[in-house]
Amino acid sequence: MKKNILLLIILLVAGGITWWVVKNNSGSTIVGELSDFAVEDTSSITKIFMADKQGHSVILKKIDANNWTVNDVYNARPDAIALLLQTITQVEVRSPVGKNAFNNVLKRIAAKGVKVEIYQNDKLVKTYYVGGPSQDQLGTFMYIENSSLPFVTHIPGFNGYLTPRYFTDIFDWRDKRIFTGDTKNISRVIVQSKENLESNYQIDKINDANYSVVDLNTKQTFTPSMDRLSQYLDLFPKVAFEGVAFELTKSTIDSTMEVGWFRKLSVTNNANKTINVEMFKMAFNERSNQVLQEGQPIPIHDRDRFFARIDNDTCFVLAQYILFDRIFRKAAEFQKQ
Repeated sequence: MKKNILLLIILLVAGGITWWVVKNNSGSTIVGELSDFAVEDTSSITKIFMADKQGHSVILKKIDANNWTVNDVYNARPDAIALLLQTITQVEVRSPVGKNAFNNVLKRIAAKGVKVEIYQNDKLVKTYYVGGPSQDQLGTFMYIENSSLPFVTHIPGFNGYLTPRYFTDIFDWRDKRIFTGDTKNISRVIVQSKENLESNYQIDKINDANYSVVDLNTKQTFTPSMDRLSQYLDLFPKVAFEGVAFELTKSTIDSTMEVGWFRKLSVTNNANKTINVEMFKMAFNERSNQVLQEGQPIPIHDRDRFFARIDNDTCFVLAQYILFDRIFRKAAEFQKQ
C-alpha cells in the first residue's frame, strides 16, 4: 500500500516537472510568441502587405473604418478585407509540423508561400508566411518569422484551408463598385450620350433638400421631383463593372479610343472629387450571349456588354448595359408632374 502511494507521488511530481519544462522551454515555440499568428485587435490594423514568389504584391491600406485601398490605386473589396481581417484575428495553431514533413513543408513555403506583414498604427507587429493545405485539406501550413518550426493552422469550426484568403493579385482585390459612399455625398452628376440627346443633363446639389437639373440639350433648368431624384441617386452605389478586360490588345484599345465613347458619366462628391466613366462599344464576339436565329445577320456590337474606362485608367473594364441603362435616362423624367 505504501509502495503504491509512493509511486503515485513520484508520478505526480514527475508530471509536474514535465509540464513546467514544456511550458517554459519547448513550449516557447508552440504556445509562445513565435506560434502566435493571430492579431486580436484588427481595428488598429492600418496596413497589410502580401507578396508571393511570382512577383505579385499588394499593399492594403486603411483609409477609415469602412474603406481600404489596394496599392494606393484602387478601392479594395470590402468583402475580401472583412474576410482577411477575420482570418487574421481567428487563426490558431492546430499542431506543429511533424519531423518527417518538416523539411518538405519549409521548402514548399519557401517556393510558393505568401509573405504577410501586418501593421498596427503603421508599426510592423507580425510577419509570417502562408503555405498550402495540409493533407486533410482542413489545415494550412504557416511559418512565423524567426520561429524554429512551421505549424498547421486553422480556424476552429471552419472546414477548409486558409491559403485562398491571402491572394496577391491587385485586380482580384479591386472593388468593382464604381461609386461608393453615401448618395447624400454626391454634389454633381453629368450624363452625356451621343446616341440620345434627351439623355444629356446635369444634376447639381444646392443643399441637402434642394437640387437643380439642367437639360444640356434644350438648356432648360428646372427643379426636379425629389422622390424621383432620390430614387435615381440611390442607383449609383449599385453600379459595378464585371471585370477587367485583360484580353484587349493594344491595337484594339487604340481603335476603340479612335472611335470614341458613346456615353460618358461624371460624378462629383462634396469634397470636389470627380469620377469619370467613358463607355465604348464592344464588337460582337464569341463571348457574346446573344442567340442568333438562322439567317439573322451578325450584329456589329455586343448588345449586353461594353467596355469602360474609369478615370483614364490604362485598364479597360467590362460592364453590362442592364446596370448602366438605368443611369442614362431622359432629363424630362426628373420633372415634377
